[in-house]
Amino acid sequence: MSKTTSIVPTLKQVPLFNGLSEEKLEEISKHFTLIKKEKKVVLYIEGDNPDCLTFLTCGSVKATSYPVDGEVKRLINVIYLPGDFFAESSLEGKPLPFDLETREYSIMLRIKTADFRQILESNLDLFWKFLQQQATEKLELNRKLGILSQADAKERIIQFLVYFYKQLPTYLPINLTHEEIGELCGMARETVTRVLGALKKTGQIKFDGRRIIPCV
Repeated sequence: MSKTTSIVPTLKQVPLFNGLSEEKLEEISKHFTLIKKEKKVVLYIEGDNPDCLTFLTCGSVKATSYPVDGEVKRLINVIYLPGDFFAESSLEGKPLPFDLETREYSIMLRIKTADFRQILESNLDLFWKFLQQQATEKLELNRKLGILSQADAKERIIQFLVYFYKQLPTYLPINLTHEEIGELCGMARETVTRVLGALKKTGQIKFDGRRIIPCV
């Protein structure tokens, strides 16, 4: 099986490339490398200077760093889901501000930043779509920061879960542990466990196996 044949179906799973013709997908697929990683594999460490972008098509990847107050424990900055891309600091030639590690078995497509720039420059519609996605992600980041500014732990968690559910409802919550939710929301694991229990009792969330589904 050729590289092009094996990568095109995976490339179709990346939202940025939705709508491209089969011919165009085959043309750009030669610039991508298909990567599969097991759980808890470190992809980059803080300070690395990657020269490529990575698009996630299956699984999840977390970005972690030490908080500014000097605590020893690393905290989760963001969790990347299928359709997201990371190591975007390579677009500016800047070092990564955090570690990147797989949370579970993950499938990715990696492309040299120079090649990605060339693809965007040769396809104006794709370039504008990329800019629109970046603008949307910035708005969502501001929304997330607004959620984290909520003083009440209960409100902070429910809004966080709603935010994640809207991002990718069929995938929520990617088996997030109580500790991970705490790290993402800036609170202790014990607080998360207590709040989730209270939210379940009031019917504001429900559990489907390990999935947490907001009901608001």
